Amino acid sequence: MPSLHLADIPKQASTVPTAVADEAGVSVLRHELFTNDVLYLEAALDLRPVPPSLLHLVPLFCRCARNFAGVCRFRRPWDAFS
Repeated sequence: MPSLHLADIPKQASTVPTAVADEAGVSVLRHELFTNDVLYLEAALDLRPVPPSLLHLVPLFCRCARNFAGVCRFRRPWDAFS
C-alpha cells in the first residue's frame, strides 16, 4: 500500500499560473497545466434571472451537465447557513 511521509510534502505550496481574460463580458480564468488531455471546468452561474417557479429544475440541469463527464454541484444559498 502506498504511503506518504512528511518529508514527501513540499514545504512551499506550488502556485498555479493563471491568466485572466474577458470573454464577451465574462471573466475567464485559464490555468495552463498538464492534465493528460482531461478537461476540468468549474463554472458559476447567476441564478437570479431564473424564476422561483423553475428553481427546482436547477439540480436536473446539473445532472444533465454531469453527463458531459464532469461534476456539477448545486448549492442553494440558504444551505450555507444550515
